[in-house]
Amino acid sequence: MSKFLKIIKNLPSKPGVYLFKSKTGQILYVGKAKNLKKRIASYFRKNNLPPDKKSMLEEISQIKHIVVDSEIEALLFELNLIKKYQPKYNIAFKDDKNYQYIKIDKSDDFPRIYTARKKKKDKAEYFGPFPSSKTIKQILNILNRFFHYRECRQKITQEGVVNKKYKICLRYHLERCFAPCVGKISKEKYSALIKQCKMFLEGRKNILLKDLENKMRFAAQKQNFEEAARLRDQIINLKTIISRQITVKEKVEKNPAIFELKKILRLKSKPKRIECFDISNIAGKFATGSMVVFKNGLPAKQEYRRFKIHISGKSNDVAMMNEMLMRRFKHSDWPLPGLIVLDGGKGQLGGALKILSFYHLKIPSIALAKQNEEIYLPPHQKFWCGGVPQKSKLLILPKNSKVLFLFQNLRDEAHRFAIAYHKKLRQKVFLT
Repeated sequence: MSKFLKIIKNLPSKPGVYLFKSKTGQILYVGKAKNLKKRIASYFRKNNLPPDKKSMLEEISQIKHIVVDSEIEALLFELNLIKKYQPKYNIAFKDDKNYQYIKIDKSDDFPRIYTARKKKKDKAEYFGPFPSSKTIKQILNILNRFFHYRECRQKITQEGVVNKKYKICLRYHLERCFAPCVGKISKEKYSALIKQCKMFLEGRKNILLKDLENKMRFAAQKQNFEEAARLRDQIINLKTIISRQITVKEKVEKNPAIFELKKILRLKSKPKRIECFDISNIAGKFATGSMVVFKNGLPAKQEYRRFKIHISGKSNDVAMMNEMLMRRFKHSDWPLPGLIVLDGGKGQLGGALKILSFYHLKIPSIALAKQNEEIYLPPHQKFWCGGVPQKSKLLILPKNSKVLFLFQNLRDEAHRFAIAYHKKLRQKVFLT
């Protein structure tokens, strides 16, 4: 695409993370690169791209990048961003069979850390799932370089160490293992090391940082300068990772569509959480409803919910929508949205306002009609338009509006999610 040639030309030839974003600021894809310039340019040079990647290229409106110091940092950023934002095309490119976990196996006196295909009901701890086997191997390589835990498969017991049952291996001399097998590190210190690995994988890096700093000071006080120097290097590496992650988070979470949305609808505050609802059925049969959630303008797929509609008979989208909304707002344990978007028109919006009134809720609500992309507004919006009622009940946004793109993304995602559940119910009945 010619519009990106200038951007690509000015990209640095350094390691980093790149983000492909849509017109609304939605993150479509997150990737890592040893050389940002070469990697991003490769997408626009290949003519034999698979259909899903070609589809992605058509949606790209913005290319963002963050330069890092090493491939290790790039890998960690990519993983964290994929897990947090679950970009549309990262998920599409992955094969479910490649999803794996990191397992901390505590069946030995000196626990092991390795990959696992499935979570078992054992005393081990699991982290993930991670997007691919390649990614998980890279993460474990980083983890081992950072913490030097053992990678061998032999069963090591404290008794065997005392009786000198084991022999030291090459990984100790390569500074990739503390050699608990021959007593180079005590069982207590090794357990503390595994605890640090766990904190790292859980994302509790600030707590880990304080723990390492305390241990470094203690080692220095005891004049164990070699241990203090090792801990100092760990602290420097960890601080670099934390500072980079904060920078990435700040850059990613700014979504211009949310600011524009607040202005257009005259909301009192930015709607950090938006919920969109849709109904899917065939002449009233196999009716399903979907609720999708966007946070800061981006999908939060872990908070999507689906509903099997109980109303039977002829198709009545308004009644079905009302049933779904009644059931949704019974869940006082679910966070309330800052804005509700309904797939439909006046009927769906009117029903939603009655249900909100029943639950004594004042939540800004709109309905988006598919035919002409008309946005229906409540007749009286004093509670969310700064005390000024709207004169018109209909809002038409320009076709290039970022807010309209956001609403369309919400509607399309809700439709996709409802259709998927609808098909599942239909297939189940046909199979029976």
